[in-house]
Amino acid sequence: MEYEINGERKVVQDTLICEYDGIGSNEGTGKYRKWKERFASGNPKILLLKVDGTSGIAFGNKKTVNQEIFFDLGPAWYYMGDDEGGSGYKPIYPNASFSEQYQDGSGTKGVILADELLNKYNIKLISWDYTQPIRNNFSSTKK
Repeated sequence: MEYEINGERKVVQDTLICEYDGIGSNEGTGKYRKWKERFASGNPKILLLKVDGTSGIAFGNKKTVNQEIFFDLGPAWYYMGDDEGGSGYKPIYPNASFSEQYQDGSGTKGVILADELLNKYNIKLISWDYTQPIRNNFSSTKK
């Protein structure tokens, strides 16, 4: 991934590793394959900016204790070709994600659009090269 912050270009080179994590179940979808993901570098996410004490993205009238803007690659099941639930996930590029904690103890997460990312934080996502999801032929045991 390549991005620019305050006029400085940065390149992140990492590999997302997806691993099968067993079978889960819930009332809404029944049984499903669980996946976990991690970066080869050990980094928990692609962090673009971390600031404290600023106005919130979601709630501008609240001061943050912690605010992170990061690029979310998406769920492991997407890269493993396992869209059994039919959600039709679409990557968020050129937008980014954010997470913030407020002084009152509450918090929120969401997506910050590319225009706001550039205008408010001077961050521009330039390119994101990734491998398309693999093609899987999972056998179905549902009848």
